[in-house]
Amino acid sequence: LPKNLKGKIHLLGNAINYKKFHSSSNKFLNEIKLINMGSFVPKKNQILAVKILNQLIKKGHKANLVFLGDGPTINNIKSYSNQLNLENFIQFKGNVDNVKTYLENSNLYLHTANYEPFGLVILEAMAAGLPTISLDGKGNRDFIEHKSNGFIFQNENPEIFANCIIDLINNQRLYMNIKKNGYITAKKYDIKEYVSKLIAIYKESIYSIN
Repeated sequence: LPKNLKGKIHLLGNAINYKKFHSSSNKFLNEIKLINMGSFVPKKNQILAVKILNQLIKKGHKANLVFLGDGPTINNIKSYSNQLNLENFIQFKGNVDNVKTYLENSNLYLHTANYEPFGLVILEAMAAGLPTISLDGKGNRDFIEHKSNGFIFQNENPEIFANCIIDLINNQRLYMNIKKNGYITAKKYDIKEYVSKLIAIYKESIYSIN
C-alpha cells in the first residue's frame, strides 16, 4: 500500500446480534449433546462430525449430534451415518428459524469446516454458552484461542476431537471457564460494537477531510 494509506486502513471483523443468541441457561453434562450448523457443501466437511460421534459412541459415551442446515451433500452424510449405524444418534433438522432453541438444548458446538473465512456460527454458539471444538479453517483462527475460549485443531483426527470432548465434559471447571471466555469473545463481535467502530471511522474520515 502507498505510505499515505497505511495508517488509514481499519479492519472490522464480521458481527452477530449477541442479544439474539445469548443464553445463560445451565448446561447439563450428563451426556454429550453436539450441534453443528452450516450448509451441506463439501467445505463444511460434516462427515468429520459423524466420525467424531462414532468415536464417542465406541468409547462408551452417551452422545448425540444435531445438524442444522441443508445442501447438496446432505444425503451423502445421511448415507454414511447409516453405514455406521448412527441413525438413532443423529438428527438432521434442515434449515430452521429457531436456531437459539437448538443451541440451548445442546452443550457443545462442533465446527468441522476445512475452509472458513470467518465463522459467524461459532460466535453465535459462544453467545449461547457453548464451548466450541473446531477444525482449523484458517479464518476462525482470528478469534478462537486454543484452550482459552475454545479448542481448534489442525488435523482431521476424529479420536483427538473425541478425547477433547470427553475431557471437557468430565471437567466442569474447564467447561465453565471456556464458556465464560466464549461469552467475552462473542460480545466483542456484537453488532452494536461493530456499528460504534464504524461510526468512529466515518467521523475520523470526515474530520480529516474538513
